[in-house]
Amino acid sequence: MTLLASGLRTRLSLMFRPVLAVLLCAHLVGHAAADRPLDAQALRLTVVPSFSKSAGEAQLPGPTPFRPVALVAAAAQSSWSARGEIVFDVFRGDGNFRLGTTTHRWQQANGRYSMEARVETTGLVALFKAVDYVQRSEGRVLPQGLRPSSFSVERGGKRREWSEFNWQAGRVKLFKDGKAREVDVAPGDQDVLSLWHQLSLGGWRSGEELTVVTGKSAAKTRIEALGSERSEVPAGRFETRHLRATATDGSLVLDIWYAFDGDMVPVRIRMQDRKGEVLDQRARVVVLDGVAVSGARE
Repeated sequence: MTLLASGLRTRLSLMFRPVLAVLLCAHLVGHAAADRPLDAQALRLTVVPSFSKSAGEAQLPGPTPFRPVALVAAAAQSSWSARGEIVFDVFRGDGNFRLGTTTHRWQQANGRYSMEARVETTGLVALFKAVDYVQRSEGRVLPQGLRPSSFSVERGGKRREWSEFNWQAGRVKLFKDGKAREVDVAPGDQDVLSLWHQLSLGGWRSGEELTVVTGKSAAKTRIEALGSERSEVPAGRFETRHLRATATDGSLVLDIWYAFDGDMVPVRIRMQDRKGEVLDQRARVVVLDGVAVSGARE
């Protein structure tokens, strides 16, 4: 039995190593995580707020009309939910082989936001690798969208990678295990965690490039608006805006579908690395400002 269990874990590891690497490549970095050993492999993201919603906040407006070529700057503090939670089912490829779940939470108040992403596999996939992987992003909420001030990655309870933004100087410091380097950043550039929401808040044009930062890397990324689509996910059927972010070095393609009836939050996120491995995350639960949101059902 011991040999059988060991063989099963080995086969699972070989099967899922490239897939899990897609998620842990920090989404849009300048190199593919599938090409390096995995420190932690996971499919569960949990975003934990660090401050509470302020009293007397104005009501949020409805979704804005979709413009397929140019997206205008959004009044982010009023169009982005003050707090929210999205639970995704995560599948390998475009089929129905379930690898785990993703729970994504955020909160913003008084011109600041805070997010934390904790990643974890479930079921058989979790047999071969224990997971303790955390991403954190904090920053300001401006009329043009999000402006990160810090981003960090923890593995095994230790901070391994982090970034510190200096917007006045137009620079960001990238740290890994205490070693630092600097790269240029410009207004609108994001970290890999804030990117999910920034794309829906606007302030960019289709075909524009921005820099996406991780704790130790930064990569130029091209943003495209692909039009309006109907998306079927476990939470129901949503009318969505389809956006794509492509690392210019070919390391990753990120497709995100934002629900018009859900404050333009992501209800489906599909990631593909340079080797063609795909992770498809489909929303099962959406809660915005304490209210459950569901799509149409037959």
